[in-house]
Amino acid sequence: MLFFKEKLLLPAKYLAIFFTILLLSNNVAFAQKYSDDDENTLLLTTKDGTVTIRMYPEIAPGHVRRIKQLVRSGHYKGITFHRVIPGAIVQTGDPSGVNKGTGKGIRAEFSSHKHERGTVSMARYKGNNSADDQFFFSLKEMPHLDGKYTIWGMVVAGMDLIDDVKEGDPQTGKVENPDKVIGVWIASDAARKNAKLERRRKSEESKKKK
Repeated sequence: MLFFKEKLLLPAKYLAIFFTILLLSNNVAFAQKYSDDDENTLLLTTKDGTVTIRMYPEIAPGHVRRIKQLVRSGHYKGITFHRVIPGAIVQTGDPSGVNKGTGKGIRAEFSSHKHERGTVSMARYKGNNSADDQFFFSLKEMPHLDGKYTIWGMVVAGMDLIDDVKEGDPQTGKVENPDKVIGVWIASDAARKNAKLERRRKSEESKKKK
């Protein structure tokens, strides 16, 4: 708190310093509002709701980085769950639907993490370092996949929505008229967008009152 004695005023330069510090502290608070958890949380929306995925940059940094790049480029918007083997996996990630990918392979980041219900792993095209844009959800424990596919995340909410994705052929997983991914966002990006929209709404309301 600032106290002013009679006829005593703070010089302009000190007032400027005070307000600069206040502005910087607000900016720091804003930056802290979007934590590492938000930056490493993926929101995937289906026709029935939103699936929340906790990404694992600590065990698969290259894959998480790649997923973020693809998400922010809009790569996954409107793609299908093109391969769904009942009771086993739900796969998505390829806009072409014919396994073309982007042609940019990612070096494998195999770990000791196990394929259990809710894990999210990168699919591969051929060799260990051929993962690209496709990924799959495990619907149950699948130990035969451990150490062969890079696990980069885990569903922390909405796994029932993955269970409800339209199933494909029990052998091949091919789906006729497959369900679609409505959209995919990184939580921190979604929060910033919502905050921006809220500021715009308040600004417009303020203008109407004048």
